[in-house]
Amino acid sequence: MQNIRNNNPQEDEFISSLKNVLKEHSRVRSLRYFINQTRRWYWKLQTGQITDRVVVLGTAVPEELIMAAGVIPFRILGGSRSSCTWSDDLVPRDTDPVSRSVLGFVQQIPAEKDLLYIIPTESDSMRKTAYQLSLEGRKVFPVDIPPIREDKNALDKWTQQMYRMMEVTAEHVHGKITAASLQAAVRMTSRARICLHEFILMAPEYDSFLSPSARLIIQNSYYYAEDPETWTLKLRELMRELRRTAIQMGHSQNRSPRVLLMGSPLYFPNDKIPRLLNDAGLCIFRQEDAADNIQYIIPKIGKDRRNLKKMIRTVAGEWYRKDTSCVYLKNEVMRRRVRALGASGQIEGVVFHVLKGQIGQDFELAFYEELMEKYSLPVFRLETDYQYQDVEQLRIRMEAFSEMLSQNRVERKVV
Repeated sequence: MQNIRNNNPQEDEFISSLKNVLKEHSRVRSLRYFINQTRRWYWKLQTGQITDRVVVLGTAVPEELIMAAGVIPFRILGGSRSSCTWSDDLVPRDTDPVSRSVLGFVQQIPAEKDLLYIIPTESDSMRKTAYQLSLEGRKVFPVDIPPIREDKNALDKWTQQMYRMMEVTAEHVHGKITAASLQAAVRMTSRARICLHEFILMAPEYDSFLSPSARLIIQNSYYYAEDPETWTLKLRELMRELRRTAIQMGHSQNRSPRVLLMGSPLYFPNDKIPRLLNDAGLCIFRQEDAADNIQYIIPKIGKDRRNLKKMIRTVAGEWYRKDTSCVYLKNEVMRRRVRALGASGQIEGVVFHVLKGQIGQDFELAFYEELMEKYSLPVFRLETDYQYQDVEQLRIRMEAFSEMLSQNRVERKVV
């Protein structure tokens, strides 16, 4: 592992969090790869040694369209309390933590480096971030996401932007996009996403020896992988190890109340909410947010594999139809999945996580409260930020919610 040079003690947050997870899981050897990938990503960011040429802020861009030009994008997701403070002089205090953290991370990269920044403007904060980076002299390509899918021109607007994004990327990296290169990128990302989906489905069964923090690192590491094919192989290796370990330990099925965690995306090292849920005796059965949504986007390009233009339209269309960013006025894709999960009887409650300043997610809350009432499932709204001052207050509320779910179990058995 690389040594990170820090300017002040607060900047150790990311590394110390990784070390804690590694220490907690010393017996899960396959986890080390994902911790090393995440740590290497952080080291490249901190030292400014980013050779990937293309930087993507957030998750709302189809990476296969960038990879077709022969480059793996360097993703910056946010999640760090420390990086929020690095952008204090650039944005208002009430800017949402993800945007502040992303901008703080970018400030660690020298402005003179020849990088292309692709920025999906999912919120007003990200739109202003794009403008701020342009003022610094950085090469920025903003991606506007049409918020009304029902608009007959929305998909065309999005697809034309994807064409232009690919042209700009290829020109920047001096690469050539062909039907073969795009097909290879789609195959590689699809295999990785299918594997990620399998992991997410099985992970709750093993939460007695795979902590929520470890799960978060693994899920986020999809965006940090330097080689998606190796990442996929390593994840399959980890899943095999988890199954073997469960057999050796005589592992029994988790009996904790199962909850759906949704709302604002979670990015490591901000693992406060998963840890609190675990401490309160709750099992995160499923997680639904814009970051984990990547597992469902598998473009089917078989019939178009020799026609580059059609392939691009297929990939762009699949992404636009299944994206769950908070930019959409009606997030029907997320609603359908949550509705099916509520009706399945597999969850016992919903924890709706809202980061302060991310009102896009909060607008959806009323719909989910009304929806879950039909299935007699309680919804717990939890608002917080990347600071830790509210941990004890949240812990008390979380424990009360856990007790309510346990009581609901007792009452159902009585009936």
